[in-house]
Amino acid sequence: MVFGECVYCGEQGELTRDHVPPRCLFSKPRPTDLITVPCCAPCNGDFQKHDEYFRIAITTGIDREKFPKENADSVRAINKLARPSSLRFARSLLENYDAKSAQITIDWQRIEIVLYRITRGLFFHHKNVRMPENIGFVFRELTENVKTNVEGRDRIERLAANLTTIGPGTFRYAHEVLFQPDPFGTFWLMRFYDHKTFFCITASG
Repeated sequence: MVFGECVYCGEQGELTRDHVPPRCLFSKPRPTDLITVPCCAPCNGDFQKHDEYFRIAITTGIDREKFPKENADSVRAINKLARPSSLRFARSLLENYDAKSAQITIDWQRIEIVLYRITRGLFFHHKNVRMPENIGFVFRELTENVKTNVEGRDRIERLAANLTTIGPGTFRYAHEVLFQPDPFGTFWLMRFYDHKTFFCITASG
């Protein structure tokens, strides 16, 4: 058993390995280059309930031909919601279902919880430094309707041209330093299944 500091809460103790992004996003056989970071068992357990929600939300509408395994995994995950132990989760999804548009209104707060963790994990992976709790995070999903200024567009295009890919297009990301001398000021671009793209800014509080 490894002892040390948890990347997320900073507590010292026995550590597990947390996958960044969540391992459930990758279909079997999983890639051999998955990123892991040191994480305490309580934090690791707390994340699991959000990981499954994130997977279902992010895989809704993905290209079935390009990601057949991932689409099949998502369908199986939805079918498992009929189990008694998953009824509360299934009910929360149905409460946000719009019959007219046949779409689910996504709980953005739960999406941000996972994006927050991914960003912190990737930062540690690259810098070997834990982000403290007072770091400010701003997330935005990039869609055709999102408006950005010239500087923002240029940065997003630069990040998009330098993406690191994990898995067969399952996850792509890039980052840049935002401010100096702020060691925690960064820009991040994260793309899932070539379907959903998120932009993140971090800065010291």
